[in-house]
Amino acid sequence: TDDDSCIPVVLGCTDSTACNYNMDANTDDGSCYNLTVAIDTSSLTSVLMAIVSPLDSVVSYSWLYNGVEVGTGSTYTASQNGVYTVEVSNATCDASDSFDIQYVSLEELEPVLISLYPNPVMDLLYIDLDADLFQIELQILNTMGAQILTKTIDQNSVGSAIQIQVGDLPKGMYMLRVNFNNSSRSIPWIKM
Repeated sequence: TDDDSCIPVVLGCTDSTACNYNMDANTDDGSCYNLTVAIDTSSLTSVLMAIVSPLDSVVSYSWLYNGVEVGTGSTYTASQNGVYTVEVSNATCDASDSFDIQYVSLEELEPVLISLYPNPVMDLLYIDLDADLFQIELQILNTMGAQILTKTIDQNSVGSAIQIQVGDLPKGMYMLRVNFNNSSRSIPWIKM
């Protein structure tokens, strides 16, 4: 016969530019994807966060400072000004993004000890600061860098823990950003 009814249907990704391209596929199944990464610098601090898409991608991370590897996690804290690049890869694809930091200050690198507990947390998150601070802004961010919750504290005294109710948040990983004195710290934590 002259029709194509004898050709078996092979489902898969037929886009040759996609990460999961299947050269044997003859019928696209809608599964095509491309790996992308962006460096979240919205905090305007030295904490750089890699945002990978698709969200459920299992990737390896490599942070480079002026071309030399300096870290392998999903976040990296820059210690000096310069060009930082994150490279991510999975079994089939690679992606990268770069950012030129010009605002790392000595004040930002001065340590104010921040303790966050329990971690993982179910209902109440406690934050201890080892310095008397004024006008503290606490932000909870999701893994995409979107702000979920903000709380402003007029004054903090050493030894008095700040409490944040997180019982209504979905389970997952979050970032606590503490902004004070034109400085900022970000700490990852897990909601159970």
